[in-house]
Amino acid sequence: MDKIIDYVADVTGERDRDAIDVSVAQALFDCLDPDALTLFRLFEDDARQRRLMPRAVFGAGFESPLATVQLNRSLRTTLPLVDAEPLVERCVRQRIVTRGLTPDGRVRTLFPLASDSAVIAVLEVLTRDAMSAREQRMALGVLRILRNHLAILDYSEHDTLTGLLNRKTFDGNFNKLVMRANRSEGESPWFAIADIDRFKLINDNFGHLFGDEVLLLLARLMRDTFRSGDKLYRFGGEEFIVTLDRASPDAAESAFERLRAAVEAHEFPQVGRVTVSLGYTTVLPGDLPATAIGRADEALYYAKEHGRNQVCGYELLVGRGLLVAKAERAEMELF
Repeated sequence: MDKIIDYVADVTGERDRDAIDVSVAQALFDCLDPDALTLFRLFEDDARQRRLMPRAVFGAGFESPLATVQLNRSLRTTLPLVDAEPLVERCVRQRIVTRGLTPDGRVRTLFPLASDSAVIAVLEVLTRDAMSAREQRMALGVLRILRNHLAILDYSEHDTLTGLLNRKTFDGNFNKLVMRANRSEGESPWFAIADIDRFKLINDNFGHLFGDEVLLLLARLMRDTFRSGDKLYRFGGEEFIVTLDRASPDAAESAFERLRAAVEAHEFPQVGRVTVSLGYTTVLPGDLPATAIGRADEALYYAKEHGRNQVCGYELLVGRGLLVAKAERAEMELF
């Protein structure tokens, strides 16, 4: 009992979600002593199919504190589909503990971890014999504590109006994005600023109530446009941030363009037509948040100054000679 209390204290003291996954898996592995234990997170691939990504794996001759760190797209498509396995599909759809046998005769027990709206993770426990009622209660209890802790984190990390991530969560997530830039394999992370065009006029002409509704509807369009692994933030006022986990330059531009087109095509109640401008940049190894924001902001400013309702990439503008790169500008100013 003392051991599980210590583990619970460690889990609830963490704010980093990767570290939380590891702590929970480690606690249950040590307390249940199974053959193997894996904590899977659910994510949607580019085709909006739900897959299982192993986040922490212990046992079976292999222990990893973080089994899979943001796989590139080609590897992600090899991860198991939720709907491909009846046992997993039942666990996720009905939100219940399910049990079956592996080909080698071990008992496979799956526990769902659900938020208010959906199952977000699945815990897989492999044992020689069926788990006892006490062991199942322990696993469910720890997962309940995890759910409550994540709900508290969600409340503190999300914008109260739109439900998107808020500004104070940005720096930590951005640092993880930079780490992925160091391991890019042909695809890079991307950073974009989206700004509603002439938003002040919307508030002035229709009132702040309808202005808030525009913000809410834009947040919904953003969720519909981007993948579940991409991060969406309300940065303040009418300014939003999007970070793409991994994408080729063409895929990144297409994703941002889809958002611009979706907003232009949407009929906003009372207000009518609303447009957004976006400036984006690739995330570089060693980038600082302020540096990436500066590059994307220059591209956004260019979009605003040249007609609005368009998507502009910083690197593309520099390549075409429409913007001067910051390093080149510093040299010019120095001499």
